[in-house]
Amino acid sequence: MILINAEHPPSLAADVTLDEVLSQALDKALACHAEGYFDEAEQLYRAILQAQPEQATANHQIGLLEIQRQQPAAACPTSSPHSKPARNPASTG
Repeated sequence: MILINAEHPPSLAADVTLDEVLSQALDKALACHAEGYFDEAEQLYRAILQAQPEQATANHQIGLLEIQRQQPAAACPTSSPHSKPARNPASTG
């Protein structure tokens, strides 16, 4: 997975936060997705979600990407390691 543009390597400033790095990765993922580089976009979305499982834009975009790939089941998994089980208000106990 390539997150860094080799022509313009980032400085190794200590003040760069994880949120900033993930924001840059999301920008790159969105650009890849828009340009049709689905594999690269998916890798970036998944890396973002590994660091921040509740990141809304990456979650949404990976679902859209899977629909574009004609994989709707992958877009809406029935169980996710990050999802909470649904509560059935009619159930007792």
